[in-house]
Amino acid sequence: MRDLQTFIDRLKSLRESETSSSGQRNEATTRLQVIDVLLFEVLDWPRSACTNEDHLDGTYTDYNLGLPSKQLVLEAKREGSYFEIPVTSGPLLVSLTSLCGHDPVLRAAVEQVVGYCNVRGIRFAAISNGHQMVTFIGSRTDGTPPTAGKALVFRSLKDMEESFAVLWNSLSPEGVAEGYLDSLLAGPALPPPPPKLSRQLISYPGSTYRRDLDLELEILGELFLYQLVREPEFEVDFLRECYCSSGALSQFSLLTRELLKIRYLATEKQQEVTAQDKGGSLRRSEMS
Repeated sequence: MRDLQTFIDRLKSLRESETSSSGQRNEATTRLQVIDVLLFEVLDWPRSACTNEDHLDGTYTDYNLGLPSKQLVLEAKREGSYFEIPVTSGPLLVSLTSLCGHDPVLRAAVEQVVGYCNVRGIRFAAISNGHQMVTFIGSRTDGTPPTAGKALVFRSLKDMEESFAVLWNSLSPEGVAEGYLDSLLAGPALPPPPPKLSRQLISYPGSTYRRDLDLELEILGELFLYQLVREPEFEVDFLRECYCSSGALSQFSLLTRELLKIRYLATEKQQEVTAQDKGGSLRRSEMS
């Protein structure tokens, strides 16, 4: 069993070592010295689940994460390329539209990684310069453009350390697999429409499977009706011998009729009493 405190301590030591950083490392060095530590030593992604510099259709991705299927594309930027993020405390959930509105660097990076996700069919995307992390849904099927969706933003390594639970649930292998980002960024999914009843049929159009009793009754009915149509002289005997008497249905109808009679009689009697009361009141009024 892995101890999460070990990963928290590693993130703390990374943050302390980065305090004295010059902030001028290029992209390759940022990846090697900061992002690799975040992914493999803090978030505990196995290196076997990561491919670097993945080439497809003339594009290269920095990190493709997930095994056996890829689940997250992470695009690395050089250390000095900081994103303009609203001043707040802790991780921030904000729309990508407002986040990229005044930051052309971030907007270009978002559009770049969205293209990677769509070409490769990978759902989640992240952009990091080693100190900041912007995560969002890069490939969507709900009719919302990826650039119009929400993003989870960590402004600094300090934010990641102070909100480690959110970081772990969002970007660790277990968190991505459990769908935490989906619930956070996409919201509750609409229930799919119920399947058509015709899908329950083995062959459509056709008939579905029925119970053995249904099939036996169908066979017997065809035999009797076929004989009745072919030999009309059996019609009277068929009706007399094969049809059951109404029995309980007749008794139920009789009982219903009697109940209706009693109800009508009670209503009529009530109307007579009311009429008599009105007449008596009228006579007393005339006499007075």
